[in-house]
Amino acid sequence: MTWTTYSANKINDHVLGVASYTAPATLYLALYIGDPLGAGTEVSDPAYARKVVAFSAAAAGTSTNSGEVIFNQATEGWGTLSHFAVFDAVTGGNMLRAGSLAQAEGVNPGNVIRFDPSTLSLTTV
Repeated sequence: MTWTTYSANKINDHVLGVASYTAPATLYLALYIGDPLGAGTEVSDPAYARKVVAFSAAAAGTSTNSGEVIFNQATEGWGTLSHFAVFDAVTGGNMLRAGSLAQAEGVNPGNVIRFDPSTLSLTTV
């Protein structure tokens, strides 16, 4: 899982005492077709919306989602999901982390995308 430049700068400034950083009260999971740090695009469907996600404290350099995350049923084909990102807002906002899904998945109308607890991993490096 990749740190975005935004997050890396905020953490660096906080650790070095240059500026304080307050973690967002709520994190949101976004799904992508392609790498969001490259030419990837976030899913576009009237039924799609980013979902609230929470993570465990890091253990051995890894945090995982602490609860289930379920997206709304697709009303259109979403394409093949390959990546995800964590944001500090339900729309717009700042991308905090980005990474690849364990397995790419095609989404057709009627599909529901679900992540069980501990299936999304964020590493500290």
